[in-house]
This record gives sequence, C-alpha cells and structure tokens, in this order.
Amino acid sequence: MKRWKKICAIIASVVLAATMLMLLVNYLLNKYSIPDKTERLNNLKKCYGITDLKEMDRSLIVGDIQAALSRYTNWDTLFLSEHFKTKYKNRKNILDDVNNIANIRSGLTNENGDYVVIIFAEKKHRIFDIDESDDVTTQYRFKYVLNDAGEIDDLILLKKMDVYTINGEPVDESEWYGWQE
Repeated sequence: MKRWKKICAIIASVVLAATMLMLLVNYLLNKYSIPDKTERLNNLKKCYGITDLKEMDRSLIVGDIQAALSRYTNWDTLFLSEHFKTKYKNRKNILDDVNNIANIRSGLTNENGDYVVIIFAEKKHRIFDIDESDDVTTQYRFKYVLNDAGEIDDLILLKKMDVYTINGEPVDESEWYGWQE
C-alpha cells in the first residue's frame, strides 16, 4: 500500500511540475513576444511606410486592444496612452467578468461613423456547472477613441449582450446591457 501512495505522489508531483512549467512558458512568451514601442514603430515605417501613429491601420490598433486584453501582456509595449493605462490599470478593469476572449472583430463602424471593436468572450462559470447545454458567449461592442498622437486613449462600451456561441444569435432579443446611442 505504501508503494502505491509513493507512486501516486510522484505522478502528482510530475503533473504539478509540468503544469507550472507550461504556465511559466506561456507567461514568458506572452510578456516578451511584443517588441517595445520604438521598435514596433520602426518596423511599421520599414514595412508600411507609416511615419506617424495616426496613419496606422485599424487592424493594428485592434491588435493592440487584443493584446491589452491578454493576461500577461506588458502594456508599456503597446500603443496605449497614459490616460488609458491609468484608467484601466489591467485587463480586469476592462472586462471583469470574462474568463477567455474567444474572438475579436474590427473595422466596423456604428451609425455615427465611430470605429468599433467587437469582442466575443466566455464568461466565468461556476465551479460546478453541470448544464453544458447553455453554450453562451457575451458579445461586447466597444467604441475606441484615439488621442492626438494616434494611441488608444479610451474604450467606451456601447453594447453588451449574450449570444449563442454556435451561431451568434442573441439569447434574448430584449436583453441589451449598456446600450448607448
């Protein structure tokens, strides 16, 4: 019986060590995979001929929003204004009830011609959630504001609603949160 306990303890230790190693590698890859601002700006100048952040493509801006929503990204490497960094401080202050970002879409404009980013995120679930038939994702629609330097200055929540993950249809048509015109 003691031998069986030792084997279980060894297996549990190996699994724990492997999990810790995977988390460390994931952290390091996410933290240091984005070069600093000056290097990114130099790359944009070389590749796209962009001389100023104001000329930056909207998909690159949304890429920085997506990186800001990552758990481990260093915000100092992103094109975020100081106002943005002090207002939100971390990703939890942007989306607090989210477990995982499933998808981000951009390039869309709302009725006012503002640039909008749509984020599909999985909510945090209870520990014992045995009903898996409710495969629901929350759709967030943000308007993003750029400052004079072309950095992301603010995110303004326009809509928040639950949609089915499979087809994107609203769970309840009348269930709109934070709608602003």
